[in-house]
Amino acid sequence: MLTPHRIPRPDWARDAEPDRHDAFPTEAYLCILQQRDAILQAVDMAVASYLNDADLTVAHEADGFPARSRLTGAYYLSEEHYWVSGAPWFARQGQTRSLCFSIMVHCLEHPWHPGQVDTDYLGLEIHFQWDEASDAFQQDGVDSSSI
Repeated sequence: MLTPHRIPRPDWARDAEPDRHDAFPTEAYLCILQQRDAILQAVDMAVASYLNDADLTVAHEADGFPARSRLTGAYYLSEEHYWVSGAPWFARQGQTRSLCFSIMVHCLEHPWHPGQVDTDYLGLEIHFQWDEASDAFQQDGVDSSSI
């Protein structure tokens, strides 16, 4: 079982400013920032849950990707995106506009060749919905990628 832990962004990692779509309300963004500690706790829990789920990861590289044996347990915050989900046709489908955001983390691997500096291995994008009426967030899933 891995014990994931968040680390500061490594020197070799690229800097990424939050990407906020113009339609995403400033007031909602500021409320989200006020809850950042709680959101990061949700990110931590989502990462731990994903990395230790035998249905989503494999024990050894020979068994597929992502392999828990390659992971160090360390990860860092990489990207943040804030957008509005909703188009005119949503209403015809019984859906309403929703405020969404995601936080991308990069999970690190054990170096596997001499001089390896960049140890990014697995990307996890943790998705959230924001409820403007209650100023509350809800985690809405996790997507993974090879990085």
